[in-house]
Amino acid sequence: MKCQLKILLIYASYDLLIAEEVAILRGISLATEARLMSFVIESNALEVVNLINAGVPSSTNIGLVIGEIRGKAS
Repeated sequence: MKCQLKILLIYASYDLLIAEEVAILRGISLATEARLMSFVIESNALEVVNLINAGVPSSTNIGLVIGEIRGKAS
């Protein structure tokens, strides 16, 4: 089985919370692309984890990414 490695470089200035959210979102995308049946998402960014669990209004920058994460993870 051949494994392909994709490298995603993002040249931008992000708020730390958004950077953590984008990393989680990318991890979910990789897991779904690999067709994993189940996976565990771990993060040491407690504030981001709490926001994902609670949900935030989608009109904010942070909320838009949270909405994508919650949509892909469900």
